Amino acid sequence: MSEWAKLTPKQREAARARYRALSKLTPEQRNAVVKQWTESQEAQQAPTEAASTSPESAPAEATPESTSRPETGTGETTERATPTP
Repeated sequence: MSEWAKLTPKQREAARARYRALSKLTPEQRNAVVKQWTESQEAQQAPTEAASTSPESAPAEATPESTSRPETGTGETTERATPTP
């Protein structure tokens, strides 16, 4: 709930719109969405897990291209949330 409270009104409305759209899907369509989401999450975790299991791999040097953040379209840069333990 605290994550919801941190959202802007515009972000909350977008979340509500996504919820409404998903609630209109058939069970088969919902299962397909869940499968895509799960595969996406696994793909995002795979490079992290591979890097952590390879002790001989040295960290890559940071370049301006690799450290830049994508813009959100509002002129602001996006920031990644740090997970809390």
